[in-house]
Amino acid sequence: FIDPLNGKPYYYVQSTSDTLFKIDEHFRYFGITIVDLGCCRVIEHLQHGTPVFVGCIFTSASKMDPYIQQLPNEYNFTSRN
Repeated sequence: FIDPLNGKPYYYVQSTSDTLFKIDEHFRYFGITIVDLGCCRVIEHLQHGTPVFVGCIFTSASKMDPYIQQLPNEYNFTSRN
């Protein structure tokens, strides 16, 4: 994925329990937190809790593009300007 804080691609080959540790504090700006359950970490949305898919879309498409305009209706989320 592309790290939204610095715009650089993030590659990680091995899976460990500390994968999300370094970026935990930065997630608060997106309205999500990382909950440490001991055996793993879980992404939790502050408004919706844990049973949601959390993701960010970064694109160079115009906000007026018909496909971008349709996203909030199609996926039932609120776009932030």
